[in-house]
Order: sequence, then structure tokens, then C-alpha cells
Amino acid sequence: MVTKVYGATLSGCEPHLVEIEVDISPSALPTFNIVGLADLAIRESKERIRNALKNSGFTFPADRITVNLAPADLKKEGSHLDLAIAVAIVAEMSRGRVKTDNICLLGELALDGRLRKVRGVLPLVLMLKEKNIGSTVIPLRNQKESAIAKDIQIYPTRDLRTTVMFLMGEEEIEPVEHHFPEEVLQTVPEEMEFSDIRGQMVAKKALEIAAAGSHNVLMLYRVLLPILTWYSKNTKDIYLYS
Repeated sequence: MVTKVYGATLSGCEPHLVEIEVDISPSALPTFNIVGLADLAIRESKERIRNALKNSGFTFPADRITVNLAPADLKKEGSHLDLAIAVAIVAEMSRGRVKTDNICLLGELALDGRLRKVRGVLPLVLMLKEKNIGSTVIPLRNQKESAIAKDIQIYPTRDLRTTVMFLMGEEEIEPVEHHFPEEVLQTVPEEMEFSDIRGQMVAKKALEIAAAGSHNVLMLYRVLLPILTWYSKNTKDIYLYS
């Protein structure tokens, strides 16, 4: 039997849905493998997940564990998938008691099972609406930014054990109430500089060279609509000429 759980990750600023498949099979030599073009942070998650499961009261299987992150040709980055992988392992061992249908799990695990805040929750949640995922579990510290999204059930939780009990129907979590925090508007800068842009080093370097040599530029990039229209599902293609 193979258990499937949804997670999500960011590639630069672009959100992507990840399907996590877990298979546990008997083996004389216990192994824990993660495949599917995972970066170092995800490969290191094996030790976080192992200790988080044990310290949350779950048994870590002494068998061959294979975790596949699909699509396999998409590079996965960051620690967003910790919770989803851990829950998938528990769900595989529970033989159907943990319900993971139509829900996405986001969060980084501490060694004691607590959920740490992850970056980029808002674009991930907005992407889930477009993928028709009806609900998501997020770290408690991410609930303020996630409240901006509507038409999706968002459940903030403190730790791995609470999440598993919730998915088994043995514990309730109050969903985040949708609202638009006033302080978000107050923190939006009127102007932006290159230093405000995370990543995109190649694009920034190309623009610096073009500016230094007074070269022409043709640039195509994708941006989210301004903060006041985050409720929309649309993005814009913008062409700049000089």
C-alpha cells in the first residue's frame, strides 16, 4: 500500500503543489530514502522527522521507507514538506485511520515535534485554491498572513501530534477566520529596490550590466497582483521595453 499526501513548496517566488508518496516495506536493513529532486534542506529533514515522530509518541518504523516527491522533474526547496512527510509515514502505518484527502500540510518540524514558521505561506495557500485543494494545515505562527486568503479552510496547529489527532478526527482545530489585517497595508513599501528582491540573481545581474552599458532590455516576468487584489486568482504577464 502506498500513502499519498499533499505538500507544497516554493521555487524562487513560484508556488508548486507536491504529491508525497510513502511506501514502507519490510527489510532486514532499515533505510529512509527521499527521492524526487530534493534539495539539501529536504534531505536533512530525515533526521528532523525521525526525532519529531519519536518525541511525539509515534513509533518510527524499522523498515525500508521510500518517500517520492512528485513531480520528479521539479526541484523542491526548503523545509515546507517536513510535516507532510511525517504525517504520510504515520498514515501509512495507521492503515487508513489518518485521513489526508483534499488537504495540504505545510510546516517545518522541530526535533520535539513542534511546528516552526515557514516562509511564503500566503502564495502557497492561494495556489492551493487554484488547485481545488479544500483545506490546509499550517504552523500556528503563520496564521496571521494566511488569513488574507479566502474560500479555503486553514487550520493552524502547534505540533505534529495535534495535527495527526486532528486528521484522525480525535481533536478539533478552529480554522483561521478570514480577514485583511490593517497592519499589512501599513508595511507595503511605496518603492522597491533590487535589495528587496529575494533570489533572481541572474536577472538582477543582467539588468545591472544593461544599465551600466546603456543597453536595450526586453524582459518578461510574472508578478502577483498588488496586495489589494490578492483575492483574485489572476497573474499578469508584463513586457518592458526600452
